[in-house]
Amino acid sequence: MRCDALRWLARREGFAVEREHGAPADGVTFWTPRRIRVPPGLNASQEAWALAHQLGHVLAHGALHHAPGATTSGKGCTGLRKAEADSVAFITCARYGIPVPRYLDPPAAWAGTDPRAQPAATILAAGERVVAAATRITRHLDQAAPDAAVATLRPAAKTAVPQPEAAPAHPAPTPIAARPKRDTRQLAILDDAAAIFSQQLADSWGAAYLLSRGITPATAREWHIGYAAAGWTELTSHLLAAGYAEEEIEATGLARRSSRGTPIDQFRDRVVLPVRAADGRIAGFIGRASPGSTSDVPKYLNSPETSHYKKSDLLFGLREAQGALKAGATPVLVEGPFDAIAVTIAGEGHWVGLAPCGTALTPSQAALLASNCNLAGTGVLVAFDDDPAGVKAAIRAYRILRPFTAILRQPVLAGRDPAQILEQEGPPGLRAVLTAEAVPLLSVIVDADLGRWQHRMSETEGPLLALRSAAALLADLLPPAAADQVRQTTAGTELTAVDDEARPVVSPQVPLVARAFPVDTAIEAVRLASRLGFPADEVVIEIANAVTRQAVRRGPDRSATHARLAASGFPAPTPRWPGDRRAAGPSSRCHDPAYPFTRPTKVTRRPRDTGT
Repeated sequence: MRCDALRWLARREGFAVEREHGAPADGVTFWTPRRIRVPPGLNASQEAWALAHQLGHVLAHGALHHAPGATTSGKGCTGLRKAEADSVAFITCARYGIPVPRYLDPPAAWAGTDPRAQPAATILAAGERVVAAATRITRHLDQAAPDAAVATLRPAAKTAVPQPEAAPAHPAPTPIAARPKRDTRQLAILDDAAAIFSQQLADSWGAAYLLSRGITPATAREWHIGYAAAGWTELTSHLLAAGYAEEEIEATGLARRSSRGTPIDQFRDRVVLPVRAADGRIAGFIGRASPGSTSDVPKYLNSPETSHYKKSDLLFGLREAQGALKAGATPVLVEGPFDAIAVTIAGEGHWVGLAPCGTALTPSQAALLASNCNLAGTGVLVAFDDDPAGVKAAIRAYRILRPFTAILRQPVLAGRDPAQILEQEGPPGLRAVLTAEAVPLLSVIVDADLGRWQHRMSETEGPLLALRSAAALLADLLPPAAADQVRQTTAGTELTAVDDEARPVVSPQVPLVARAFPVDTAIEAVRLASRLGFPADEVVIEIANAVTRQAVRRGPDRSATHARLAASGFPAPTPRWPGDRRAAGPSSRCHDPAYPFTRPTKVTRRPRDTGT
């Protein structure tokens, strides 16, 4: 029975199981045709080990890039990969009392001992992958036959020729005669639904639609993309026939009540993409409507909030990208699931696409991403649209990601999204965009803000208004520690660039304020000075004064308020642009040769010559 359940799990993951003479004792996985082969004549314990070993490869290494013809035999099952697959098989067999054919190699044999290779980090990352894969397998086995004894393992059927297992029109649901706990049953419902969706894709409009977007059948299988039939109760009827109760199906978000009180499918006539948690379990789905749908049909439909599916805690594509992220790939934040798939396809292990499941990036999602990679080293590419909504999302992403990394950039998409580039130019075209030099994200945000003032730049006060608007934005995006240092330097007072008689003044605080700025803020101050025609130290003063004004509005507990706001997941308030409220400041002159912004002369605030 355990072997049956392991074969069924393989089918859920998109792999057919075959028996073939000549296969290694541990079995072998063929990545491109998605076949797992084990030798005939194995006893029940040996077959369970071989299947668990190959499922370890599938679950721990399936998201990696595999060359055509690659397998898990020979070089495909050595070193770290062999250790991880063996560990998954060992945990699985030990849990159910199945004899194991060998003991595991010590970590030094596959992680090394040279401290320069960081063996501890290798062991930790491998442990995370092993635990995630073993948990996925054992959870499936527990709910498939929670009370079955090891003695019920039946011998494998002997055959002299390969016998691939034929898939039914709709995959048989996992046996549920024994009633496991409610949480496990809901996960089983989600798994069964994903299997049904996958089986229905080939005969739907979705297959041609995916091809038109540059997604091949092999890629669709890797991402477990499926199709929800157009009928009102197609999926619900299958799940009810499998023995699940209406309330259980509704609890997963796959069904809802109609106006007549009967359960109907949540997803109908849609291409469906599963959203997986970091441990590999399916949490919910995203459905894409047919391109020919009427305007009143939402293009994208998400699972409703459930005990498993909380949009603010999930990143689409993270599970598929974990292997590449651990190896140092750069995460690329995008808006939609097809954008995420496009980036991962074109990225070839160097870039991976992640989408925040139809919501703006949240602190929980940022923390989840940071726990799966070294953000301080890789940074993040933010590839949102350049429309107002995309700019707003980019501002929020900058605010949330800045504590994790200073490397925040945006690729030049020229008004297109990654999925469109993949569709029009293929993987090489999108890869060229990702490879090209990206623009600092803060520069994109500031340029978008200045664009709001473009129609007033010919007016006398236009450049000054634009400067104060951008300065307020930069002040609002300063890290809390930098903002606190600016306030300590200015003692909570506003600085001035000219005295009461409009003579230029160089404040001694300006060099200290500028040194408190992060590098990206200092770069933007120089850009603003050059673009708007103001002295650089005056730009610094405007930013410092904006920090002071915001502190007055927010009150003395700004740090605590900021922390509570970040943890809440609510959008941060948009800064309001203050008027010209200058307070008397120090009038002593100074010049610090080590400070590039300060100029001893010509520090004035004057309107541009408009030619009138």
